[in-house]
Amino acid sequence: MKDTVAVPTVLLPFLITFVGATITWGGAMAKAENIETDVKGLESTVQELSRNGLEAHKGIALNEQAIRQITESLSRQHATQMESDNKLQTLIEIMLTSQQTR
Repeated sequence: MKDTVAVPTVLLPFLITFVGATITWGGAMAKAENIETDVKGLESTVQELSRNGLEAHKGIALNEQAIRQITESLSRQHATQMESDNKLQTLIEIMLTSQQTR
């Protein structure tokens, strides 16, 4: 009995090519699995960022609405103040003219 395996010399290049191809294929499959895992992780991160962006947008919209309401309120107060000032000025003028006629 022989304790060694004899490979014909003609098949040696094919054997080396097969071993190299098998190693390359295994590495490619491992990289593909890693990429798939990374893509799933990125997908969940993007979805979370999208939700956070929508919530932030809602907050910004509410702030814009509050600012608009405050601006309108201040504008109305300014108009009311101008009317009051005009009425006060008219009253003072009436009082002064009535004082001068006495």
